[in-house]
Amino acid sequence: MRVRLSDVPQTRARSHSRLYGMLWRLAEFVFVSNQLHRSTWLRVLVLRWFGATIGSECLIMSLRVRHPHNLRIGDRSLIGERVCIDNPAQLTIGSDSCVSQECFLITGSHDLATMRETFSPITIGNGVWLTTRTIVVSDAYGLTIADDVVVTPGSVVARSLGGPTTGAQIVYGGNPVRKIREYSTQPEDNHATV
Repeated sequence: MRVRLSDVPQTRARSHSRLYGMLWRLAEFVFVSNQLHRSTWLRVLVLRWFGATIGSECLIMSLRVRHPHNLRIGDRSLIGERVCIDNPAQLTIGSDSCVSQECFLITGSHDLATMRETFSPITIGNGVWLTTRTIVVSDAYGLTIADDVVVTPGSVVARSLGGPTTGAQIVYGGNPVRKIREYSTQPEDNHATV
């Protein structure tokens, strides 16, 4: 079936005024995504002003975020350089998690039959490490990455990822993402690296 893009209704999520959107884009450009300054506290402050919920002791290097009011980040988490978040739906990052440089997280997609936009939340658990250039795209039902998961560089996550047994971590990787291995997090048990 061929879809005519001119027939697809524009349903882009809009929850604030145009003025809010223009102010956010200006603030994002000057304070949040700007790599010329290294001020994490200033990035966090501006994100909070625009509605983001950010825990204590977070480190945010630089970030592009479409809807800051739909962003929740737990305590002691790190957002690396040039991370891009397009979040018309809620995006939650747990505590003690790391989203490495140049990751792309998107809570919107399209229905393949009609090309209509769909929005669903992404929840990233505690102790998760999304390594460099990981892409996370939610499906129509939302996507959850369980606690203590590592995703290898360049992976594409388009489905929920289950968590490990107690005292372990699971490494996922590839396109599409698949389980690579589970290992103990006790240093004397093994020497796992990504």
